[in-house]
Amino acid sequence: MKMAFLSIVLCVILFAPMDTVIGHEPVKKAFERLILNGSLSHAYLFTGPESVGKTTLMRMLSARVLGTSEEKIAVHPDCSWVTCPVDEKTGVRKTILPVESIRDLRESLAMSAFSGGWRVAVIEDASAMNAAAANALLKMLEEPPARTLVFLRAARPDDLPRTIVSRAQVVRLKPVASHAIISALVEKGAGMKEAQELARIACGRPGIALRFLLDRQAYADWRVQTETFLRHLHLGVADRLALAKHLLSKDELTHYDRGLAVFQAWEFVLRDGLRAPESSRRSVGALERLAQSREAFRRHTPLQLAFEHVLLSF
Repeated sequence: MKMAFLSIVLCVILFAPMDTVIGHEPVKKAFERLILNGSLSHAYLFTGPESVGKTTLMRMLSARVLGTSEEKIAVHPDCSWVTCPVDEKTGVRKTILPVESIRDLRESLAMSAFSGGWRVAVIEDASAMNAAAANALLKMLEEPPARTLVFLRAARPDDLPRTIVSRAQVVRLKPVASHAIISALVEKGAGMKEAQELARIACGRPGIALRFLLDRQAYADWRVQTETFLRHLHLGVADRLALAKHLLSKDELTHYDRGLAVFQAWEFVLRDGLRAPESSRRSVGALERLAQSREAFRRHTPLQLAFEHVLLSF
């Protein structure tokens, strides 16, 4: 009787719909087939825009492979989740994934699975690996332990060494259709008008819409950043440079997520400007510089300099 009950629970977990991931239906169906057929590869690299669903998909797939729920995957003994470490002095997450993190992961994966099945590793900040960490990961991918599954996350395949990309199956996640985001928001309690507005802001990235629905302060901060940016678009160079200097406090200038949130707000304003013929060309050029600045910030360029690079493009 007990075994029958456990079998039913396992079937519910394995065949439950992948509703936590908004959109990406072809990708979800493909992984469902791979899991059911037992034909998973040893490594997958998920790429795509920020907040498009890469982390959510990796979490869901990890839970599905290990036969548990997404709520419990973080504490599952056969799942290792690797992110950049937190600075002990400042409490701020570092922007480099050191070789020690990958070596610790290799040692963990070398042990037998607690449940006797798969072991799963999720490297959330794969593009943040330093050269030594990338080399350590490459050795692991060249000779992967049996029944080991590695999920990597990066914005683009070019963010990782080609040797690593060539040893993983690349899964490119594209922006999600607005109707799928709206439907998911309404199911979570949003009104139709609010869901439509958040989907417009998200530009195909469900994570942004969900965050603003659940975190009203983050939404309010975003609105302030967009309005501030709009006011400075037509001001002189001195005023725009002053914005870059005083936009964030000294503490916030070292906060990685805070800087990305500002870039996110500015990106929306510039993308919205593409709709106006008289400003579309300028917006295209500014978007290119914003992408360059955001990437430079990710690679340790001071945030104020990254802001200035964008603000001087007008």
